[in-house]
Amino acid sequence: MPSITPAGITNFNYSACFSIAAAQGLRSLVPFERRIINAEDQDSLQHNGGLTSTLQILFEQMSDGSTGPADIRRFFDQCKKVCPELMREPYRQHDSQVLLEAVLDALPPDTQRMFQFKLKDSVLCDNCNYVNHINTTDHMLRLKIGAHPHPGEPVVVELHREDVSEKWGLQWDEESYKQRRHLVIRSLSSTSRVALQLSGYVGWQCVRVNDSTSRMDMRQELSQRLNVEMALLPPPSVQSSSSDLDWLIKATYSPQLNREVISDYHCDECKADTSCTRITEIASSMPPCLIVHIWRDKFFTGVKDTTYVSFDRHLRTLETPDGRQIYRLTGVVEHLGYRLDSGHYVAYVARDAPDGEQWYFCSDSVVEPISFEEVATKHAYLLFYVRMD
Repeated sequence: MPSITPAGITNFNYSACFSIAAAQGLRSLVPFERRIINAEDQDSLQHNGGLTSTLQILFEQMSDGSTGPADIRRFFDQCKKVCPELMREPYRQHDSQVLLEAVLDALPPDTQRMFQFKLKDSVLCDNCNYVNHINTTDHMLRLKIGAHPHPGEPVVVELHREDVSEKWGLQWDEESYKQRRHLVIRSLSSTSRVALQLSGYVGWQCVRVNDSTSRMDMRQELSQRLNVEMALLPPPSVQSSSSDLDWLIKATYSPQLNREVISDYHCDECKADTSCTRITEIASSMPPCLIVHIWRDKFFTGVKDTTYVSFDRHLRTLETPDGRQIYRLTGVVEHLGYRLDSGHYVAYVARDAPDGEQWYFCSDSVVEPISFEEVATKHAYLLFYVRMD
């Protein structure tokens, strides 16, 4: 039996594409779609004034493209009640992730748990070594481009010369650089210590690459140069990832890699105004449905970061207390344009087919088949995954 092409959605006000793409992504999560359509929460249909019931109607209309495009207006009206930005300006383009966040927060508690996982922040006071543990719940992995450079990719990092020379021991290794197992770092000024604080805490090697001499005194080197090219070698315990997305997740949520130094910290234990080190880690099993948000807003200006982040059909990097969990990609939301509050949002969704799966390109009411190989070239903004149990 041939697969049924999913329905598109009418863009009723010519600026609702952000909500249309989010709805397509949500429906690609089959366990979530099944729960909504079957009304598995007893009181969910009237929860938050009917948000879930209108989502149920929308999903039913989207199930068969042969009947024409679905009508999102009732669901859109309910979204205005839970998304303040949408209520204030309902006929303007909005951020698809902001809307999605509001919808997830407004779902019935039992349905929310399909997306939720627990995080633990450990904050170490640099003055008294007291560790404050903070437990939180989230429903989306949040990744920032450039915050954790991928091994092998050139990056620019500003280093503080005095702190480098006094606090961090560096090992030069020209041979490793020649073998390209490195990150290239170019120090430009004395305003930030991010790179070598990472080196000092988790054991990354700093390798100088712009000089023929294999070893020399770091203090002398930095006093003589404003620009020092170096390479960072990951510690043996950090294995390379298969895609940029795998690496970003590992670097954001692995305690080995995400240690953040905060300079303006007040410790409740010793009462000192000092600095601290914060690490974030996943502290629970991961949910049946997983949404990944790639932050593309440059410095909160609305201007989009167009860096390409590679991704695969499967996500394999999530190490949790109960072991490694693997997720299958079912949907991608992409933004087209220069600013996240303008332009156009489209979605790519996978549906079961007799020979495996078929991917579809969804742009408002237009739905067309597309290969995953082409989907994998897109600049993903939101990615939707289903856990493989």
